[in-house]
Amino acid sequence: MASNYEPIKVVYNSIVEVTVSADGFQSIINTAAFLTLQQAEFFKSELLNAARKYEGRPVNYSNLWAMADDVQRLISKYKSVGWIVL
Repeated sequence: MASNYEPIKVVYNSIVEVTVSADGFQSIINTAAFLTLQQAEFFKSELLNAARKYEGRPVNYSNLWAMADDVQRLISKYKSVGWIVL
């Protein structure tokens, strides 16, 4: 997903902010949203793995929507086991 364009926020909520830019994929995780720092690190690792499948793809609505959907599924997964407390 590389090109010359302004950064695009894909997901922005109380748990994570995910942005795609010409420099690649960036995320800011609210560690306070998790029961432990270790769980936040697990989430970050899974988030980075999920983002890798979008590397090299064009930045278009379909790919951005799919990435946002993947992030929301990951958030739901962590909420379902009680690791996200927000």
